[in-house]
Amino acid sequence: MSEREKLLLYNLADAVLYPVVRPWSMAIPPLTILEAYACARPVILTSCIPGFKELIPRGFEGLVAPRPIAEELLEALRNALNLSAKESYELRSFCVNKHSIDVVTRKLLTVYEKLWHCDL
Repeated sequence: MSEREKLLLYNLADAVLYPVVRPWSMAIPPLTILEAYACARPVILTSCIPGFKELIPRGFEGLVAPRPIAEELLEALRNALNLSAKESYELRSFCVNKHSIDVVTRKLLTVYEKLWHCDL
């Protein structure tokens, strides 16, 4: 799928459902979540995603289903569909301010600089 097609699909979606049933199969949180946020789309997650708490902006905990069970996912989906446009754009801001390429690159450079100057 091309990047253009993905962008179109994200923008057509009301929300993105990303239930994880086997958390041990994921080494890092998926880029899909940040891509959806960048398009101002809420993502319904399960709390078994490694590092998931870092992917949930404060105030959006209602988008997390404790387990990948239909009833819990449905409740999180209802919460996502009830978000206002302003709240949806807060997800985009969260993505840009915390997880953009520039931000992540700066964080990595800081880590590398600390390692470089570390006396072993």
